[in-house]
Amino acid sequence: MSLRQPQIPARAKVLANILVGSNRATSSAGRSAPLRTPEDGIRFHQVRALAKAIIIGGNTLRNEPYKKAPLPVFVASSRLTPIQDEKHFVANLSPKELIALALEKVGAPVLIEGGINFLHPLIEDRVIDALLITRTPISGDADFWDDELLRRNYELISDENASESKFEIWSPKP
Repeated sequence: MSLRQPQIPARAKVLANILVGSNRATSSAGRSAPLRTPEDGIRFHQVRALAKAIIIGGNTLRNEPYKKAPLPVFVASSRLTPIQDEKHFVANLSPKELIALALEKVGAPVLIEGGINFLHPLIEDRVIDALLITRTPISGDADFWDDELLRRNYELISDENASESKFEIWSPKP
């Protein structure tokens, strides 16, 4: 199966990618993987290939497999021990501060793969330049996506249907 590359706005420095199930849940049993479709797996790797670093929160790090991520991983956490090496940076910073640090250290674009608690304030403040959402027909059980918040602050710039998944790209409203 092949998918066309996502068309990210050229000026986009901060990207975010999230998977949303049919009932707006973004996780099942604490992880996003159960909501995945084969085409979402392809898109996930296409989007990662665009980025110079991954940005997540501590909860995502605790629940998802980031130890072998192919890019530097920047983690905002008040609970984890701060660390810094060439592949991992864990700090007690706000998501906005962490984004600024990642951009300074590795350049643009950076990719946020954090969950809704990490993303919602960034959406509210329109910090994300290109928000990529995959909608799948699979239901989850937690971490429900807020479409109203999205529509108040972002506009849909493209969408594509691929078998079981719908891919959307959103950009901040002027």
